[in-house]
Amino acid sequence: MHPYTLFFTPLPIWNYWWVTLFPLVACISVAYKGIKCDSMRQVPWQAASITFWILISLGAAAVALSVLVRILEK
Repeated sequence: MHPYTLFFTPLPIWNYWWVTLFPLVACISVAYKGIKCDSMRQVPWQAASITFWILISLGAAAVALSVLVRILEK
C-alpha cells in the first residue's frame, strides 16, 4: 500500500464515497442560507431543513434512476 501524499494520492474511500455527500450538502446549505436569510439566528434551522430535503431528493433520484436502469436492462 502506498503512503498518502496530500494532493497527489487520493484517499482510498471508493466504497464509502456516499459519506462525503453529508458534509458537502451541509456546507452548501449553510452557505446558501447564510446569504438568503434575514437573520443569522434563522440559518441553523433553515440549513438543517434544506440539508434534509436535498438528501431526500438525492435518495429519491437514485432510486428512480436505479429502477429506470433495471427496466431498460430487460
